[in-house]
Amino acid sequence: MTGQHLTTIPLFEGLSPKERKRIVGALRQKTFKAGDIVFHEGDPGDKLFLVREGLVRIYTGGREKGFETSVILIGKSGDVFGELAIVDGKPRSASAKAMEDTIVYTIANHHFKHHLECIPQLAINFIQQMSNKMRSNTRKINDLASKPVVSRLAILIAKLAEEHGVKDDAQTVINISLNQTQIASMIGATRESTNRAMQQLKQKEIVMKDDGRLRVLNFKELLSLTD
Repeated sequence: MTGQHLTTIPLFEGLSPKERKRIVGALRQKTFKAGDIVFHEGDPGDKLFLVREGLVRIYTGGREKGFETSVILIGKSGDVFGELAIVDGKPRSASAKAMEDTIVYTIANHHFKHHLECIPQLAINFIQQMSNKMRSNTRKINDLASKPVVSRLAILIAKLAEEHGVKDDAQTVINISLNQTQIASMIGATRESTNRAMQQLKQKEIVMKDDGRLRVLNFKELLSLTD
């Protein structure tokens, strides 16, 4: 990884070439195959992770309770995860799993904390990223508490289409594969109610399954269900 490449990562925006070079020296690259566990809930939180390429699923409850909840996806280059341990030093509050072949950069907590103390812009960027995640989580909690399952599903599919969609004529193919259980956990619903909501979208010809991937047929109608 070069210092120049760091300019494309929001966490490192506004840093000088010298500051970026210092951080590059502390980064370590690691590769995970699809299905590999990046870390388990309860593991020591000893490093921060940045996505170079690939897709990571963050979830809670999967190892000890037999089901998974609060699933989110981390997939864009430069996305950061595992950052709570930087703040409180406690064990991992969730698990992380590679959904496809994934390359990440890691930086040890003590190195990152040192850079936060020495580089004010890095600290500001880190606080902004934490704030953005808190706002996103607040919106998600509000949606789970106030919207019916079909609306929650529509919101999720629209978000996935925006972040992971590939245009195919007038349609959008969501270029990741999620099973019904994973989708249900992402919208805080049972698998049965999620299946019923998905059938509604299919019957209205809003979405369809294509080789295991969701295809959005009518984005306008999908968005109308998110309100």
